Amino acid sequence: MERRQETSGNAHHQIRGPRVPAGGAGARDKKRAAIIEAAQAVFLERGFANATMDLIATTADVSKATVYAKFSGKDELLTEIVASAAGRIGQEIDRHTGPEEDPRTRLTALACRYAQVLFDAQTIGLLRLVVAESHNRPDIGRRYLEAGPLPAIAHLTSALRELVDRGDLAIDDVDHAALQLVGMVQAKRLYSLLDPSLLPSEEEVTATATADVEVFLAAYGTGDRTPHGSRRPATGREKRQKRQ
Repeated sequence: MERRQETSGNAHHQIRGPRVPAGGAGARDKKRAAIIEAAQAVFLERGFANATMDLIATTADVSKATVYAKFSGKDELLTEIVASAAGRIGQEIDRHTGPEEDPRTRLTALACRYAQVLFDAQTIGLLRLVVAESHNRPDIGRRYLEAGPLPAIAHLTSALRELVDRGDLAIDDVDHAALQLVGMVQAKRLYSLLDPSLLPSEEEVTATATADVEVFLAAYGTGDRTPHGSRRPATGREKRQKRQ
């Protein structure tokens, strides 16, 4: 089985950060972005408690004074990183899918995009950091949820409701069904959180998410529309369900 390599801690090698040009407003924005990127690298490499503003400044290739001019400290940096990274989840699943797509195509696209973000090595590392810090800072976990996972689930719920209204799915509790699909997609995520070597490859993530959608449609499908708008004949099981 192929594995995606996750960055692991090593106190003996230099953490690589971005190179930032000097001068101008654009450079100042780039410096801020470089500091955030460097802080994330340092936090994931050393852990929040062992990270220092000196190391973040060195990794970002800026002065310590520049770091403090833009951020009050590690807490503010962590908050910024969590909000930005969690937002990627929502942005990825919010990417356009045509409302006229057949349910299999639409749900597979949503599930695969969501899964690729969930199993991204940096996302896994950040979630591990958020879980570790949530005990001392409950707002960090709450920010992560509100910025990424909750909006993503809301988007999926909305998509499912459209498919139900269109007659492509038969679901009584759409909110619960959305959680069921998300639960299937991220079923192996805990393994990756506990053991980075178990992080699946992108191909494995896509294959699993695609299979999850097939299970979901077997439970809730009413007879998928094809991309051309026609419906396939209902199976014997589906016909029996409709008569009940």
